[in-house]
Amino acid sequence: KVVELRDGSWMINSRWRGGGRQIHVSKDRGETWASRYDTALEDPQCNAQIMRYGDKLLFTNCKSPTRRALLHLRVSADDGATWSDGLCVEPQGAAYSDMTILPNGDVGVIYEGAGYNTIVFTTVPAPRAAAARKVRIACIGDSITYGLGLADREKESYPAQLQKAFDERFPGKCEVRNFGNSGRGIYLDSMRGRERRGFRWMPEHKAALAWKPDVVVCNLGINDCGEYIKEYTGGRRRGQFRDDYLALLGDYRKAVPRAKLFIWTKLSPLAEGQRFHRSPEPFLMQRDLEEVAKRAGAVGIDMQEPLREEMDEIFARDKIHPSAEGARIIAARTSAAIVPAGIPCGLMPDVDS
Repeated sequence: KVVELRDGSWMINSRWRGGGRQIHVSKDRGETWASRYDTALEDPQCNAQIMRYGDKLLFTNCKSPTRRALLHLRVSADDGATWSDGLCVEPQGAAYSDMTILPNGDVGVIYEGAGYNTIVFTTVPAPRAAAARKVRIACIGDSITYGLGLADREKESYPAQLQKAFDERFPGKCEVRNFGNSGRGIYLDSMRGRERRGFRWMPEHKAALAWKPDVVVCNLGINDCGEYIKEYTGGRRRGQFRDDYLALLGDYRKAVPRAKLFIWTKLSPLAEGQRFHRSPEPFLMQRDLEEVAKRAGAVGIDMQEPLREEMDEIFARDKIHPSAEGARIIAARTSAAIVPAGIPCGLMPDVDS
């Protein structure tokens, strides 16, 4: 079966021996082909079907290396590089399958039933078809996102605690990844010693884009305070922070046009004793952050108010990086912002409804 990828390449997905699928890709309209064996797509050497569904690929086959059974519908958001665990369409015997998109957007699946003596047709509602993979939530930002200074950042950082919160409320439906990088900011020309400070230059930015997230939560700005004031004193062009931030978010909008964007429009507070405590920069920056959210179609999140009540304890360590309890509060505030806004693309109908 052949399908056209987003870059114009052709991909053939065919049955083969060994319990997997053979993949062939041509970038020159069939003149030459590159082949690979995909063991992640379990298959009992049986006919399957692949087709495009908006910006995703859908694939139906018997998800077993040996048995013609367990017919599944799987989804790929990265043109077949990875696939979801899938939705089981037929738990018993099944063989050849085919698909079509119905006028209302649902997916029609037709397949041979057990014993090859029946033909079965069923429909998969559009939200369930899209939901065959987890919602991807990318947390991008600086050391606060990274979890710098926490005893166990893999469990205590706010993205890790956000994952826990979603697992409790929507088991198995979300995947949260931490793309934080300490010391990073917005300005593309700002330097941190001999290296560029801007997050847009960082490998974490490239990795987040490659992951194709459905939701992006961005916490950046605190490390730009020293440079930001220059937009008012004449050392920088007024609006540069805003424009560089919009360019960063534009990368995600281009990578995943329907992604839902969230940015901290009121940054985490700075405790007494921190260099910029009570300085004007964070407060002046709020206006630009709100303008960025408006122009980018992003949802703004206020991280000042929820962290103020126990600020002395939360920021006791170094006046800027929150404790594990502070990270929990950030995760709770982030979750509270994401859920009412609606997980995008119909991937979680129980939230969207």
